[in-house]
Amino acid sequence: MAHDERAARSAHERWRGGLTIAAALPILALAWWLRSPLHDLPLERDEGAYATIAARWLAGDALYRDLFDHKPPLVYMVFGMARLLGDEPVRAIRTLATLYLLAGASALFALAWRLYGRWAALAALPVFLAYASSLRFQGLTFNSEAVLALPATLGCLLATSAMRARRASLLALAGVCVGLAIAAKPVGASLLAPLLLAPLLLGWPPWRRWAGAGLALGGAALPLLGLGLLLWRQGALAAAYEALVSYNRLYAAESLAQGWDPLWLWRIWAPMLALGLPGLAGLAAAAGWREWRTPAHGIAALWGLMLLATALLSLRSYPHYYLAAVPLLSLWAGAGLAAAGRLIGGARLRPLALPLGLALLAALLAPPLREIWPLRAQSPEQQIGALYGPDGDKYFGPAAEVAGYVARRVPPGQPIFVWAAEPEIYYLAQRRPATRFVYDYPLDRLPGAREQALGALRAAPPPLIITYHDVRPLGFHPFMFDYAYELSATIGGYDLYELPQAAR
Repeated sequence: MAHDERAARSAHERWRGGLTIAAALPILALAWWLRSPLHDLPLERDEGAYATIAARWLAGDALYRDLFDHKPPLVYMVFGMARLLGDEPVRAIRTLATLYLLAGASALFALAWRLYGRWAALAALPVFLAYASSLRFQGLTFNSEAVLALPATLGCLLATSAMRARRASLLALAGVCVGLAIAAKPVGASLLAPLLLAPLLLGWPPWRRWAGAGLALGGAALPLLGLGLLLWRQGALAAAYEALVSYNRLYAAESLAQGWDPLWLWRIWAPMLALGLPGLAGLAAAAGWREWRTPAHGIAALWGLMLLATALLSLRSYPHYYLAAVPLLSLWAGAGLAAAGRLIGGARLRPLALPLGLALLAALLAPPLREIWPLRAQSPEQQIGALYGPDGDKYFGPAAEVAGYVARRVPPGQPIFVWAAEPEIYYLAQRRPATRFVYDYPLDRLPGAREQALGALRAAPPPLIITYHDVRPLGFHPFMFDYAYELSATIGGYDLYELPQAAR
């Protein structure tokens, strides 16, 4: 009899599990439907840098040595996958971004289900998909924080699963995910704290706890060592140190020198409170239930708080810095809705639990959906203008037209130089940069960078140089005068200068 009851319960749980997954699939499909009209959205400058470097890396150039940027390698690896999705460069990246988001949403769904149950998972899933696509977090662009979010979420899922199942092997896999998060953005190193704490909270003998922490740390080191070996084989370790350590140290010092600007930061924080407040309130509400106060729940909470803290301490007023915290904020918001449903059910108002929960969920989803919906009916140029204002209108939107001009005027084997902060032109025109600097920010920050760039230009003057309209960078006039470059066109916010045929 007991065996029959267990079998019946198991069959019932499988049926409920299948029903929960069946309910999640339309939510994922709706997210694709919502974002697909924006798959031609022009690239912004960070995306342009990642796409350009990924394309050149695949073509044989050495990362950091031949192509300078200050992000770890995983970002370029992920962008390199876009070539598998078609020949249209922008659409391939946007399609990749949506698929990547759906993968992260699936990991979050599994995490929420495992920690807080199926109702929390079904609530957290649409919340994450909506806010990770929202304007308030700049979620429609594919930045390094979006790349970080997937391994960070998977790492949390594996770490908490390891704690619940008491399996050290899962801690090693969680470590691999944290290593990948660090390889996406250095702030991913903050996740080492909850990762190493996880086995220490288990009721294992001391030696096994420390062995579990060692496995987790070894897993985190594995992808970093692999990437380090790859850079060593390309002779790019010294250049990687210059980019990832020296330059990032200068970048951080600049942030600290700027200090906090409460008014400016409040402008980006205020819209984010639509998710931040429900998320933190949901975390507090879920902690009111005994079964949600386990060590695994504590590690998940610390995991999310570390991601949120790294964004807050960046001192940079860029909304996309907070995108990596959206999965865990969505998890907590879903847990809060599940806790509210339990409270209503416990008050003998069970029939009201579902409609009230759906009403709260709809209110939570309304802000990001109101932002995204009008963009679906706009042209790509209108979309990028709505997202980025003057930069979108003058630079990001016209980049494709500039790239078309370049493709007509410059043979495929010859380089160009974009003497501005818009590397998407290289990617769209499928032309290599004439120097290792694909955008101009490092020229003023990195010691010797401007002289290095000018030396490369003088050694092999490119047939075409692009600047912002009426902007003459430092070193521009002597170089352009010596080689007789002529203004050949102005497109959008760009001036295009060509080298006379006799000088080529």
